[in-house]
Amino acid sequence: MRATPNYLADAQQRLGVANHLLGRTYPMVNDSRILLAVAKEIHAAAISGMSALLEQDLKARRIPALVKDMDSRLELLEESLEQHKISAAHHKTVAQLQELMVLHEKAPVEFSKPDRFVLCDKDYKLTSVTVDSLKKFMSGVRGFVADVEKVVSEDHARIPV
Repeated sequence: MRATPNYLADAQQRLGVANHLLGRTYPMVNDSRILLAVAKEIHAAAISGMSALLEQDLKARRIPALVKDMDSRLELLEESLEQHKISAAHHKTVAQLQELMVLHEKAPVEFSKPDRFVLCDKDYKLTSVTVDSLKKFMSGVRGFVADVEKVVSEDHARIPV
């Protein structure tokens, strides 16, 4: 069984979970800690989309190898998006989500406000996660996953597996 469609299915499933959490659960519960859970799901969807594209490029021998390091994978993603003539804005979205998750892991202080979840870095620079910012991220990741699906389906039509 091919691994790439599983990445795409995972990305779609995670976007569905994020959409449900943001559209249904958050308004009912009104707990801003849910916003961080939504951000994690959107990030996981973006990473799955990126993995699908990079795995497809590896199969098609457009890249020599895949690396585990996230910074290197983001560089490969940027090159791959350029090669496939996909918007560079997708790279920016994935990179911003990755920065947000790294900040969450390393944040010495996190707290919730009624309409946002706030993360502080070691210098106490504040980063807020809001419904609007998550909607923008979700929209960007949806577009990214759709573009990756096009590339994968075109490659499957051209390249026998």
